[in-house]
Amino acid sequence: MHPTDANLIQKEPRKATFSGGYFFLDGNNGEDGADYHMGDVAAFCRGWLPADDEVTA
Repeated sequence: MHPTDANLIQKEPRKATFSGGYFFLDGNNGEDGADYHMGDVAAFCRGWLPADDEVTA
């Protein structure tokens, strides 16, 4: 996940898991809910790369 400047959750690119329309950043155990819904990604992230691709800033 590549955040925009308006993103309050993250400032650096992070890996996340996508499940059921939600994104869970690495380290989130899921008990507190998802970090992003698909609509949040459009507002707060510049996008993402599939897990097979290298994540770069």
